[in-house]
Amino acid sequence: STLHGGERFDLGDREIEVLFCPGHSPGLLAFIDEANGVLFSTDVVYPGDLYAQFDDCDLGAYQSTLDSLAAMSERVRTIHPSHNRDTMSADLLIPMRDAFAEVMRGRSPDLVDHEAAMHQFEGFGIKVSPAFRGRRI
Repeated sequence: STLHGGERFDLGDREIEVLFCPGHSPGLLAFIDEANGVLFSTDVVYPGDLYAQFDDCDLGAYQSTLDSLAAMSERVRTIHPSHNRDTMSADLLIPMRDAFAEVMRGRSPDLVDHEAAMHQFEGFGIKVSPAFRGRRI
């Protein structure tokens, strides 16, 4: 069966909820143990460069996903990302959302090459297509 978000799995001593988090890729999922304040963010958020430059990335959906995760930031104590570190601070969720919104509004990239336009921020970066010049959100 395919997961769509909202499903819950009872693991005995904890319950995990599936979060639908498109943007980086079309069917991306993350998982939250809300009772314990733990988010398993997969490829949605992680310390380092967030990849949003590929053809199957949907920047509007990625922004919506970051909006949803940032709204949860006060309920999340620990994030287990899929890249770069075992854990990351939930304190990065709001800056990531805000930075992505800045990129969407047309922020000038810090570096551009044939593969990506790189936007650098404190503790992470955002890579978009070199042709992306922003759009209204």
